[in-house]
Amino acid sequence: MYKQKKTITIEGTAERFFAGLIENDVLTEYHRFSLTDPVVLGCIVKGQVQKESGTLHSYYVNLQMDHPGFWNAGHPVKGGTQPIVQIIQEPRGKKGYRVTEHYTIPGHYLVLTPFDTRVHVSLRIEDPAEQQRLREMAHALPGDGRVGWILRTEALHADSESILTEGAYLYDLYSKIENRGITAPVGAILYEPVHPLISFLSSTGLTQEDEIVCEDKELLRQLQMMKDLPRQLIPLFKLFDQGRWSLSEFYKIRSALDAASRREVPLPGGGSIVIDETEALIVIDVNSGGSAARGSSREDSIFNVNAKACPVITEQIRLRNLSGIIIIDFIDMKRDSDREKLLELMKRNAKKDRQRVTIHGYTHLGLMELSRKRESVPLAAMLADPH
Repeated sequence: MYKQKKTITIEGTAERFFAGLIENDVLTEYHRFSLTDPVVLGCIVKGQVQKESGTLHSYYVNLQMDHPGFWNAGHPVKGGTQPIVQIIQEPRGKKGYRVTEHYTIPGHYLVLTPFDTRVHVSLRIEDPAEQQRLREMAHALPGDGRVGWILRTEALHADSESILTEGAYLYDLYSKIENRGITAPVGAILYEPVHPLISFLSSTGLTQEDEIVCEDKELLRQLQMMKDLPRQLIPLFKLFDQGRWSLSEFYKIRSALDAASRREVPLPGGGSIVIDETEALIVIDVNSGGSAARGSSREDSIFNVNAKACPVITEQIRLRNLSGIIIIDFIDMKRDSDREKLLELMKRNAKKDRQRVTIHGYTHLGLMELSRKRESVPLAAMLADPH
């Protein structure tokens, strides 16, 4: 199988730096991190319900932080109740941190799910034999059915001992969180996740053939000394040294970010896609730009333009970090077979995304509907925020 060359680029200082994921010379992701700011996303906190918001059964929760939590409980909750919640989204508008009582505890191979007692295997693990092996092995995980487990993609072909050892560690963490949560004061942090940079590096599937290139020598030193950094990643770190070139120039990062800030993106061979972001959803329109042929070959031409749009759409969704509901208006196709082939093509391209992307199919109006898990802020908002 063809191996994609991956490079992680890191530019900035400990206070604020940016990490880009480059796959086969194409920038596919771009994120902002800090070694000095506290890690908030993923923290499990003892909160206290303050009041109900304008949305039914949604509440503001005191977290003893710079913003309150916004909890869509889905059921009545008395004021003063002190739930254990997990921060799953940074503040947006007036709603503060988005929190949930259905917290999870992630590991490298596993995710412990206290509020779902089932066992799930990552959809990216498609081998039936490997799925069965992991499900059978999950019976030996601790919890006696009181908690559930997700076998992550990283569990593929991992040995049982490593997975079970991590399961015991995660279950011990869960027990400590629950026990401490009984008497902990409001605002107490019951669990802190690993630094998001480490999660990012670990989830990109780096191998010994890949590299992590840092522009600043002091930042490089600090990164190599990070707590919880997997030892196998340390040799991949390198200091950028390309003479007169800056890291951004050498890897064409700035030009890729400039392109990702434009509303219209050209397609190879003609045509374009137009991306409009609204508060409720993302709308992507595919235009032929006059490149579709006329006559008997028109349907083939339309399908070809739509097919060329699929990888560009998924690349832009990933780079721009678009999430939530996404609607795609492809050029109308008359043949049902073309519609099905396009759906499968989108599913294949979406598998390259580290975030969970669900292709829901076509709406009654013939629009393709998909959703992408929301994590961190979109690229446009990140670049617009000077902090």
